[in-house]
Amino acid sequence: MTDQSNNFSMPEPVKLSPVCEARHLVPFAEDMGAAGDVGNAIQDISIRALDRAWSTAEKVTAAENAVNVAQLALQKSGNGAAGLVQKDGKINAIPTAYAELASSAKPVLDKALETLDADIRKVASYQESLVKRMDEKLICANTKSDPQLRSDIRNHLKSLGKNKAKYAAVKAAMDGDLPTIHVILTGPSELMGLDATDVKTVRDTARKTLSPGIYKARETSDEILKRMTTASRGLGQKRDSIASYTLADQQAANDALSKLRGLARS
Repeated sequence: MTDQSNNFSMPEPVKLSPVCEARHLVPFAEDMGAAGDVGNAIQDISIRALDRAWSTAEKVTAAENAVNVAQLALQKSGNGAAGLVQKDGKINAIPTAYAELASSAKPVLDKALETLDADIRKVASYQESLVKRMDEKLICANTKSDPQLRSDIRNHLKSLGKNKAKYAAVKAAMDGDLPTIHVILTGPSELMGLDATDVKTVRDTARKTLSPGIYKARETSDEILKRMTTASRGLGQKRDSIASYTLADQQAANDALSKLRGLARS
């Protein structure tokens, strides 16, 4: 008679990508520190978040490996992967450690995901505040209150023609020419011989010119969020993979009962 308890394979634990280790965020400290308290908050939240996520994933993986080793040892010893118990005249299979692993690991991963996703939202919110701080520096109070100046700047750009107007607009952003920057970002682009893409370039260039530290922190925060999102996706995949342990347990139970039926027929 064939021992069917050896017919199922051990589930392979899902691991987080190495880029999700918190230690990889340490070199970002200088960039984020240039943005002051907000940048430091992003750095602190993200490091703690990835550290928790990585630690949780490693602990669940250790449990998965331990259960797999134990079940493999049972199979190699010739014992069924699941036991049998008789109750009320019926014989049922006793669940393996896979069932306990699945029931224990899922809520742990659920909580880890909930916490990490909350931290991702916090970082995204802080990131938005960095953008707001940069854009506050693109407002020129004098130009805002002087319609004649705004008109003169628009007319000058329009008179240059499209290509030269674009060059002049970008140069103004690079030079930190706040009156011109303000007009370009607040006025109708078609009245200046510019299009939406030109205005976007001016805004981005002006942010970099007038707020270099915050601009760099904003760029770096994109990479931080990317790593946090990768960790969230990895935890989600790990949580979903726990279903394979439930299936393995069901398979083990079926194998044990099949073995019993085979004995009854022999």
